[in-house]
Amino acid sequence: MFGKNISEEILAEYPLENYETPANAYAAIITDAWFAVPAYNVNSALCKKIPVYAYEFDDQTAPNYIETSFTQGAAHTYEIPYIFKNFHGSSELSTKLNSSQEKLSREMIKYWANVSKLPKQKDKNFLRLTLPKVENLSDNEFVKNHHVEFWNKILN
Repeated sequence: MFGKNISEEILAEYPLENYETPANAYAAIITDAWFAVPAYNVNSALCKKIPVYAYEFDDQTAPNYIETSFTQGAAHTYEIPYIFKNFHGSSELSTKLNSSQEKLSREMIKYWANVSKLPKQKDKNFLRLTLPKVENLSDNEFVKNHHVEFWNKILN
């Protein structure tokens, strides 16, 4: 996917022993390379001109609407049922939220509906939408958690 010439570098950056399964390591690599780092780079450019707000959906117990043989955790688009009740893509799987998820849903809706009321600061503002409560992420945490420097070196 990234070329054989960098596979050793990726394995060194994402050692398999740091993950529950090889699939989890692969998911982290794809999440970082395709989603987190490009979004971070866009936010870094934009925050010099306008307030920027970003989120990381991290409810590992999120209901999934795609059947697989493995645990999906907080997969891409799995935050949608938190904003649009009972959204389940084109599947018939239930995306009913439990009470903790309902609380997170209410908080997320509050953020989305009131984004214009959030503090106006020229900085990268990261929220980790997770249970048991939403957390603020510092720029340094995001960079470290998503291997931003590594991917910027590899992909640029």
